[in-house]
Amino acid sequence: MSAISSRPRVQTVSSLLFDAVAAGIAVAIGSIIKEMCASSASADSSLFAYGDSRRDTTAFQVQPVSALRAQRLAHEDAAMALVAAKPLPAVERLKMSALRSLSGTSYLAQPAAVKPCLNALLQASTADAVILAKATLLAAVDAGHHGLFVDGVVLACRRASLQVGFGSVLVAAGDGADPVRVIATDPAGRALVSEVRTDAKGEVSIDTEVVGISDGSCEGILDAFDQSLEAQGVRASDRARKPTGGACELKSSREFLRHKVQRKAATQTAPVAGGDAALRRRQQLNTPTRQAQR
Repeated sequence: MSAISSRPRVQTVSSLLFDAVAAGIAVAIGSIIKEMCASSASADSSLFAYGDSRRDTTAFQVQPVSALRAQRLAHEDAAMALVAAKPLPAVERLKMSALRSLSGTSYLAQPAAVKPCLNALLQASTADAVILAKATLLAAVDAGHHGLFVDGVVLACRRASLQVGFGSVLVAAGDGADPVRVIATDPAGRALVSEVRTDAKGEVSIDTEVVGISDGSCEGILDAFDQSLEAQGVRASDRARKPTGGACELKSSREFLRHKVQRKAATQTAPVAGGDAALRRRQQLNTPTRQAQR
């Protein structure tokens, strides 16, 4: 019997999973904004003096884009009130309120990817230009953070698969709406298949299925897998598990079994060593001659 474990709406992943953070390739968006405003003649860098650069080197929980959008919107009113008290032109107030509300969130970003968008916002000279630059910046920040978050979830699934004894792991990126697949196998041909998918709202979920096990050990495998995810800071809004009765539910699991059957069939019907000519010669040697039949 097999089973499937589901974690809808993953809410956190430990930053320790992110090599980009450890290497300084990805940092808190507040740090980037603070740096650029400090070097801009028109920006009031005092608005961002509270930025916490320690977030780049200290372990913390990374949240999905859906949570950070709500976080940013919650900061907007306070940001506008703070900027309104500053002696700034109207266009500059628009810029600074946008940057203040964004810098108060826990977005991770790669400086090389967002600095051009930040620079375009800082250089905008009209209200319309500010609105356009802000939209472009937010889209870039959302996309970059989401990519990092999914990578962290996928890495957590990979490490958990290895820790529970499935030593060969293949990660296949999703195509369009398809999930990222983490397919782990062991020497016995059993598999632990995880799908990491993103819905239309940007919510990330994990479904993990045990394939090829009939001795009832699937529950113990999933218990250990779930414990490993928890240890890596993977938290979701809910957790569910159900038996599948041996009928695979995930598309990736069905594809794995189909390819396994095809490989087995190909092995069983593989040509004899030496090719068709050698096979015909052996058949001739094993056929009684007419003289012997007489």
